[in-house]
Amino acid sequence: MHTNSRHHKRRAASRPALLFSIAMLPALVLASCSEQPGRSADRPTAEAVFAGEPDAVYATRGRVQALPTDPDSDKLVILHEPIDEFRDRSGEEVGMNAHAMEFPAIAPGVSLDGVFPGDAVRFSFEVFWPEGGPPLWRVSELAKISPATPMLLDGVARPRWLARLPEIREGATRYITRGQVVTLPDARNDLVIFHEPIPGFRDASGEEVGMEAHAMPFPSLAPGVSLQGIEPGIAVEFAFDVSYDSEGAPSYPVVGIRRLVPGVELQIDPGGG
Repeated sequence: MHTNSRHHKRRAASRPALLFSIAMLPALVLASCSEQPGRSADRPTAEAVFAGEPDAVYATRGRVQALPTDPDSDKLVILHEPIDEFRDRSGEEVGMNAHAMEFPAIAPGVSLDGVFPGDAVRFSFEVFWPEGGPPLWRVSELAKISPATPMLLDGVARPRWLARLPEIREGATRYITRGQVVTLPDARNDLVIFHEPIPGFRDASGEEVGMEAHAMPFPSLAPGVSLQGIEPGIAVEFAFDVSYDSEGAPSYPVVGIRRLVPGVELQIDPGGG
């Protein structure tokens, strides 16, 4: 394994540890939740987009914070639970953290009669990713539920592939990062992945030293890890558990791996060595 010098450690410290790169993705993965660029002449209208089929529908629960009729708000706002299965425009499952989400539109037939700020609700919303325009979303179902319903309203999303990872071994630290596959394991090669920097990487003493982006060989895979569909040149997200023996020698099997969609931008430069 190739770790950073103290100089590189300081340089990398401004970036969040990739251990949380997926689980801590901001809820504004909807891109225009906080930014609504002006509509260009060739961009479809909201009415035209909503007339089509949604690209995805998500069901969750939450607590109403504001109504479109409130003096200080012109939108329905719901503080909702994490949505593990939320996907971005490319179709990648990125998750959406619990947060107060504005809903600028409500589908025909959905009534807010009898709904007040503070009410607990179960609801669904549709997401549309129109070609050449920002995403649109609208509430498609909503019903009040018991105010005593327990809800995780400060939770972090865990995309389902992360939830399927094995328990972390005692004494090990798990790192989750992305990279490009260089070689697959065979009689002569290990699995090699050119991965992104890992600022939060710790050495055998527990000191946070960081790890630069580099082509890293992985001599072992944890039981049950499949490389089906994985091939050289593709982008992947993967997890590996690092532990050290009494002499400080590391063990770091890959415990999970998945393909990323083509064209995803990685913070690596394989051509640069």
